[in-house]
Amino acid sequence: MQVKKGQIVDKGAIIKQGEFSREEYEGLIAASDTENGIYNIALQLSENTVLIVDQVKDSQVHDRYHQLTSQIQDMQKQHQNDGKSFM
Repeated sequence: MQVKKGQIVDKGAIIKQGEFSREEYEGLIAASDTENGIYNIALQLSENTVLIVDQVKDSQVHDRYHQLTSQIQDMQKQHQNDGKSFM
């Protein structure tokens, strides 16, 4: 399954794509997409759905993931309030 930034997808779909996934902070997931050579960084919207907030190369994933951690709750609230992408 090819996903794009801003797309809402099933959480299992991005986790199954790669060999690595991590949820270091509640509500934010980094999952490798080995087929496309990127990491999907996703915001958890519900138990089973996530919003792809960024797609980065391996060398960028750590920095981008940690940049987004302080915004998790604000992004979730904004998405719930207007249902629109915040990117």
